[in-house]
Amino acid sequence: HSNPAVVVDKNTNITKKKVIIVGAGSAGLLFAHNLLRKPNYEVHLLEKRSDPRTIPPSEQRTYPISLQQKRGLYAIREISPSMSDAVEDAGAWMKGYFGRLGDVPTSDKIFKSPMLALDRNELSLVLLEHLVRLESAE
Repeated sequence: HSNPAVVVDKNTNITKKKVIIVGAGSAGLLFAHNLLRKPNYEVHLLEKRSDPRTIPPSEQRTYPISLQQKRGLYAIREISPSMSDAVEDAGAWMKGYFGRLGDVPTSDKIFKSPMLALDRNELSLVLLEHLVRLESAE
């Protein structure tokens, strides 16, 4: 085929669009999952950092994030209920937060609905592990 963005699967003879995703953070991994649910995409994921499965936790750059049930977790569940369950297992549900500076309260907030708090790297690891399993199954 003369178009490098289109490939023909030799096993099924189906024409697929080749997609290259730059960045294997949570957004890139979710995008890859979403495209791979469709039969007409060949996905390549590029990341400049090392595989997070091989980096000791003490050497990882990370920060905490939170996912709302209605938006973040719902989107993950739409892609894969088992992946959503694994993300929930990696995090902790929060009903709010209370900030303190020493013994002095600085802020507090009660959420309208609980949020799932987890480490950004933990989220990426769950998404990556599910992506590897998905690719191994094919």
